[in-house]
Formats: sequence, structure tokens, C-alpha cells
Amino acid sequence: MRQVALRSLTRAEQRAIDNELSRRRAAENSGPTPETLRKLRPDSIDTLRRSRIIDDAQAADMHRIARAVRLIASPVALRTAGLMYIDNGKTAGNLADADVQALSWYRRWWDDLAVHGRRMAWTVVYAVAVDGLSLRDVQTAYGMGRTRAKVLLLYGLDAYAAVKRRRLDETSALTYHLG
Repeated sequence: MRQVALRSLTRAEQRAIDNELSRRRAAENSGPTPETLRKLRPDSIDTLRRSRIIDDAQAADMHRIARAVRLIASPVALRTAGLMYIDNGKTAGNLADADVQALSWYRRWWDDLAVHGRRMAWTVVYAVAVDGLSLRDVQTAYGMGRTRAKVLLLYGLDAYAAVKRRRLDETSALTYHLG
């Protein structure tokens, strides 16, 4: 093996290395941060509503789905600095009635889609409502055509509306029999 004598770098050499590292870091860090991208990108639900793919009731349902997912994820948050779990105190005891109902609808909707073998419809609705993806992003991510993505989105939203109607029908039937 050949041994090479190590020598200290001159100031010019150190400066050249520092400049090269700075250029590489600048190239890696170019572009907006993910938080800025979310602010700059239009809301996917509103975009679908404006393009008349979904109506106002379906847009409200998508917002309810996103709220239910946030409620499910909020009791335990992960602190990345120390990888420590934090209890946010969002237990069933201190949730609003609308939040409890949204969670109930979400759970039943998930179960109904599982029974009918339509989890891909849930995936598309989740990707748009919660992750904020556009239909084009969903097509790319899951390798499907625009028509299929749109059909699965509308099927998932119709299934969610059916869960809400069924719950309302059960409640009205109970009221009718009891009243």
C-alpha cells in the first residue's frame, strides 16, 4: 500500500471547498418548503367543486372526512425532536357532538367499503380530502386513468352519503316508533 503524507489545506483550498459545499447545499435546498407549497397550492376540494366534479354537499362531506381523520390522529402526536408521544387530550369525553358523529360516519363508511371490496375508493377520497392531492396526482400515484379516479372518488363520496342517510333514516325511524 502506498502511503500519502497528509498536509493541512491552504486558505485558498479551504475556501474553494467551502464554496463548493455552499453551491451543493443551495442546489439541494432550492424551491419552496413543503409548508409553503401547501399554502401556494389551491385546495383540492375547492378545485373539484369549482370544476363541478363534486357538488357542495360532497365538498362538505370531504371536509368532514378530513376532520374525522384529524380527530383520529390528534390524540397522539409525535414530537420528532425526541421521538416522544404527546397526549393532546382529545378523548371521546371532550369531543363535540358533531365530531363524534363525524367519527361514527367515518368508521361506518370505512366498514361499508371494506365489505363491498372498494377500499380503492377510500384511498382516492382520502388522497384528495386529507392529503390534498389533485385527481391528476392521484392518477400518477396509483397508475389509473382520469375517468377511473373520478369514478372511484364519486363512488366513495356516494358511499359516505349513504352511510349518513342510513344513520338519519335509523334515527327518524326510531323517533317515529318512539313518538
